[in-house]
Amino acid sequence: MVRRLAVILSISALFVVLTTSGASARGPKWEFLPAGPLTLPAASCGFPVALDFPRNEEFAKATSNPDGSTDILFTGSFHVSATNTDTSKTVVVNASGPGHIHLYSDGSQSFLLLGHTLILFFSAAQAESFGAPSALFLWAGQVRGTFDADGNLTSETFGGHLLLDICAALS
Repeated sequence: MVRRLAVILSISALFVVLTTSGASARGPKWEFLPAGPLTLPAASCGFPVALDFPRNEEFAKATSNPDGSTDILFTGSFHVSATNTDTSKTVVVNASGPGHIHLYSDGSQSFLLLGHTLILFFSAAQAESFGAPSALFLWAGQVRGTFDADGNLTSETFGGHLLLDICAALS
């Protein structure tokens, strides 16, 4: 039940792994969040982007609430390598967070991301509709948002500043 990597593209992708990991190096109830390589379609940046995770020391802790909702906290070191697969141009960023996800009992979610966060969208048009600088970028500061029960991003606000427009850096 956890979607972190594609923080906006699929904040829900990594939350699923929370129930499959047994490492608890950070203490009781903290679980390692594995992340495998993936390739974003050309619709995101205008060219395919391969993402890999050369440093992943990220952990999450889930807490069930009496109302049936769940709170998930995540923190740790998380570096992302982004490569334009057409040109092999690569950038590596520190996207270590931390963050908090609240999973409501109806399947909807809200999230608060802090620090350095990798933000991904399915397409440049989707990014534009939420006022984002591009479909793939590194942000410093707060990112707040919500997903409906069907997994659709319904709101997102940014407080802080753009560190790197990854699409532009890779073009």
